[in-house]
Amino acid sequence: MRFKFLSLIVLAILSACGDTTTEKKTPEVIEQQPIQIKQDNIVIYQLKEDALIDSLLLPIEEFSAFTKSMEGLTKLKPEGISPFLLGVIIKCNNLLGSSIPVPFDTPEIKSRLKVVKTELLKSRYYSLQEQQQELDESFKSLFQAYTAYLKRIEDFSLDVQQEGMINQNEGVEDSRNNLKLKARRE
Repeated sequence: MRFKFLSLIVLAILSACGDTTTEKKTPEVIEQQPIQIKQDNIVIYQLKEDALIDSLLLPIEEFSAFTKSMEGLTKLKPEGISPFLLGVIIKCNNLLGSSIPVPFDTPEIKSRLKVVKTELLKSRYYSLQEQQQELDESFKSLFQAYTAYLKRIEDFSLDVQQEGMINQNEGVEDSRNNLKLKARRE
């Protein structure tokens, strides 16, 4: 008897809950303009031909992948920029974590690369938030930071080469002085 009574109460509660109808609201769709990147202002800086850079830096897979990805940013359609920016951020992280040859493994060059990464993160945020004006500004800043990074690499290459020439000249001078000393002793 108790079981029948409890089952009737449960059944009444369930039927009362099932009778309530809720009105479903259809979400209002707001059509937005797709984001567009002003690519006419963007100029990709190319490294100058340099034997030291060509022999030490370009063979590094992470560096090559990162530079190709940065150059590819200008060829993208605006709708596909956000996932691609994430890919470039990942390649930037890989480059930061990789071992770079000695003349280019300096805090100055790494800090420039970190600035590029920061600008990549800003650009991705603005593309996800679909903030057009901020995306344009961050994209300009991104390529300015990338250009500064590549120019810093070139500067270090020139410095290393000039130090090498100075050291070679000093070595020649030292060997000449040693020969003069030997000649005097004899």
